[in-house]
Amino acid sequence: MRELGPIYQHQAAGLLPTEQHEAAGFIRKLDSFVHAPLNRAAANRLLPFSQQPTVVALVARVLPQYQPWARPYYDIIGYWYSVALLSLARSEEALQALDQLTTEALAAGWTDLNLLRRNYRFFPEAAELAPLASAVDHYFQQLLPQTDSLIWARQIGLQVPPAPTWQASFELSTDGKKRFAFELSPAEKAQRLELAVSVYGAARGNGQSWDIRFGNVENTTAGNFFGSSTTSLRVQNRLLELPAAPSLLHFADTLAALEAAVGASFVRRISFSYFSNSIKNRGAVASWLAALPPASLPS
Repeated sequence: MRELGPIYQHQAAGLLPTEQHEAAGFIRKLDSFVHAPLNRAAANRLLPFSQQPTVVALVARVLPQYQPWARPYYDIIGYWYSVALLSLARSEEALQALDQLTTEALAAGWTDLNLLRRNYRFFPEAAELAPLASAVDHYFQQLLPQTDSLIWARQIGLQVPPAPTWQASFELSTDGKKRFAFELSPAEKAQRLELAVSVYGAARGNGQSWDIRFGNVENTTAGNFFGSSTTSLRVQNRLLELPAAPSLLHFADTLAALEAAVGASFVRRISFSYFSNSIKNRGAVASWLAALPPASLPS
């Protein structure tokens, strides 16, 4: 969803012709990006525009009013490049805009606050941004005691590093194997299910630190659970509701509910996994899964 370009274009309509030309160049640049900035090098693509007062003033005027935390969807590419532009400019109006959007995003407990933290970490040398970066870091420090991923890791004996950059991912399947679509018969494409769990050291802004995805190759049975935000899933193109929100900390209950909904059981064995290099005692995950109660399906 590319919303910010047209908004900037509309707001620039009253500018002088030379200023409109500068704004148009910035909008074209925004439209050329295919994903949000992932590092300082990507943010620096806007360095020439951060030195144009007209463009900085336009973005500083528009961005605090956009409020992505109040929208069901937002222009993720345009928004984060615009935040990067203000972070590069660091003029008085740019800093005022960043202060406003940071304060409001923190108050909202916005899911994507982790992306705001990432943005500020692009600019470690910027003393002007340090108070904003510290406010966001403090918010995440307060989340640590209630972060599911850290509680889960302690409970099962998985040794994770203090830095929040680790990730652990593992998959289960109804046949206990990792198989690809070309290996499956038509019947298996409909009936065989995979369940993927990803756990993150860094919580999202709303505290979520894991997601669960499951389904068949045909995608006629599917469910995507990001934290405990939804209970809906699709089974053979019928929409169903789980009796309770999914939970990493109560994964046995979540797995049992999924198995009851689809009428199939998952083998309690990892068919595929990925662990960050810094994670130790990875076998704890396999032991934890093996100890889960077996499926109890009606005959």
